Amino acid sequence: METQNNVSMSVAQATSCDTNIRYVNFSGVVGKDKGVTANIRTAPSLSAAISRVEPNNKTLSFDAWGYGDTVNDLWENQPDARWFKLKGENLWVASAIIYGLPPGNPSRLPSCGSTKELRMNAALDKLNGMYSIPDPDGNYRGECVSFAKRFTQELGVKMGPMGGTGGAKFGFINFNQPGLSLSAAQAEKINFTGREQPLLGDIIFFDGTQSNGYGHVAVVQSVLGNNRVIIQESNGNAKAPDTYVTRYELNLNQSGRGLVMGWLRLKL
Repeated sequence: METQNNVSMSVAQATSCDTNIRYVNFSGVVGKDKGVTANIRTAPSLSAAISRVEPNNKTLSFDAWGYGDTVNDLWENQPDARWFKLKGENLWVASAIIYGLPPGNPSRLPSCGSTKELRMNAALDKLNGMYSIPDPDGNYRGECVSFAKRFTQELGVKMGPMGGTGGAKFGFINFNQPGLSLSAAQAEKINFTGREQPLLGDIIFFDGTQSNGYGHVAVVQSVLGNNRVIIQESNGNAKAPDTYVTRYELNLNQSGRGLVMGWLRLKL
């Protein structure tokens, strides 16, 4: 949920199946008659950084639109995944707070969302914001591995122990080892060499660092392009069990979480 000027904007789901950008000139008014300002972001996602805030009732010019995170429209309270690109800038604003639409009044939601993607989004949204999340057995509260196991559990997949010393990185190393992590029947292993791009729902693993030899594991929540993704994770602040499940934008080649080892892609 995002709040602007005390007006709550509910996120229905994160939508990433349609990544096409449609170039067309149009304009719209920020929060007409609703008294809200507009957060201008670096990508069509509520997790993307805010570049600036535009005032209520200001007319903005756009040169493209696309689909991104879904927000409930201020006027009709319907889910809206359209985002508008500010003219001449690589910055975006949610359609849900703009009074005005591209020519043709395109559909609020993309038509390409698969059942698999919808299930993954639903699982991520359900777990997002949870405090001190336990693993499926009620243990290891707040740990990154606990979140990863709860994510797969929501999708009907049981993830085994990581093995090794118990660190998150061993879940990638021990892929398809009997009784550990995930099997080849459950997932596909993709090694990251600097060029590969993950997909929504991929379980991404980070190698150990000097300060954290155990490594880290998270789930890809959105793919922004140019090696930038948004991950969903627990214990990103290294304060488990006193931590929340949160979302974090990163560059796969400069992650701030350790070197990206690769990811496991569930076979749903």
